[in-house]
Amino acid sequence: IGPYVGLGTNDGAVLLLAEKGITFPAGNTPDIQVLREYNVLGTPTTVFFHSDGSISEVYTGLLGYEGFERFITELN
Repeated sequence: IGPYVGLGTNDGAVLLLAEKGITFPAGNTPDIQVLREYNVLGTPTTVFFHSDGSISEVYTGLLGYEGFERFITELN
């Protein structure tokens, strides 16, 4: 959401992901409506989906290994 709130650019985000060694899918969008649809309130935001594509959970904030594990367990 950086470009929408004056806290960075898309290019800066790509550089940050590379610098931090982030290899999981991370994305951005030029369409602010997407942020509204996924209820993105801040960064980082993690969206968990059911296998049918529906949203299971939206989590705003840092989410460590245990947090990911908990959400994934709940999805199964």
